[in-house]
Amino acid sequence: MTSNKIHDKYIGVIGNFCGDIIGGQAEKTRVLYDVLELQFAHVFKADIFGLNPLRIFFLICKTLWKCDRIIIILASPGYFKLQPFLVLCNRILHKELFEFVIGGIRYQYLQGKRNRIYREQKIKRIYLESPHMVHEYQKLALNNTTYIPNFKTISKIFDVNKIDLEELETRIQSEGLRLCTFSRIDKYKGIDTAIDVINAVHKNGGIKVELNIIGPIDRDYEEAFHTMLTGEDKKRIHYLGSIPSKEAVTTLSKYDTLLFPTHWKAEGFPGSFIDAMAAGLPILASDKENFRDIVKNGYNGWLIDEWNIDGFVERLTELALNPELLIKMRRNAVYESKNYNAENALSKVMRDLKEGRES
Repeated sequence: MTSNKIHDKYIGVIGNFCGDIIGGQAEKTRVLYDVLELQFAHVFKADIFGLNPLRIFFLICKTLWKCDRIIIILASPGYFKLQPFLVLCNRILHKELFEFVIGGIRYQYLQGKRNRIYREQKIKRIYLESPHMVHEYQKLALNNTTYIPNFKTISKIFDVNKIDLEELETRIQSEGLRLCTFSRIDKYKGIDTAIDVINAVHKNGGIKVELNIIGPIDRDYEEAFHTMLTGEDKKRIHYLGSIPSKEAVTTLSKYDTLLFPTHWKAEGFPGSFIDAMAAGLPILASDKENFRDIVKNGYNGWLIDEWNIDGFVERLTELALNPELLIKMRRNAVYESKNYNAENALSKVMRDLKEGRES
């Protein structure tokens, strides 16, 4: 990207930067803001985190008055609370509004809601995380959409050429596959299913596996989660706590595969997939519509029915018994990760903002 910042465009970002909280929405918002600051001399942060409704109202008014082009990047509940006010004010101010959609099912909030659809038509450009979501929006006569995959600033990519086949074979035979989960830990993210998969592998006795669980625990799920990690499970399943985003690739590269049997219906494009691929990890995930352009079966992972324990066991067994395949898929994962580096993924957005026209 060029180091010559643009001075005549005033860009506003209305989002929830979430303080120091770890999470996909917060990180995406922060990375977007950082990339914008590299391109534009005047970027205004409208951070609604922790604000009461009155302060949010005044902050949005200030943003609309101050900025020429405004990006809204909020989860659906917050977005649809603000959408009527934003569009109404813009009928007077005539600013250019851009929307980054968080999550994978916002179109469901629009179905049968003609007023919401009408207001979405007033957004200049809507950025969606998957081609499937673009298709669903177009079915609602919303053609002001563009596919922009999820993105991260990838500062380090694992060198998969460091993996020695003979050493890998020996280690898998003696210690087993090293698996990890890397996400928020709650009842929707399939941590219970991941544990069931590991226990099924152990019961089957064909291969050895070890699972390390990484991520912040939802307060309401904490007791249930720790209850699951009892008895014999503790020998092969461990909770490692949270890690800073900047340490993700280094940490994940120590493992062989990312396990992601999520049950969350609103999954879009998890940021953990980008970290995993940059760390050279194949992804074994639930078969969600929005995952199908990211995880390519037999190339950089597999998508499996989220309740199909045997399906996960079968794929893990295949990797354990075929270290050559594991290395090949790790190499493919690293190659694929480069598509989601923030500078590459956001190049189309930067053109839209600089040119001030749809393209």
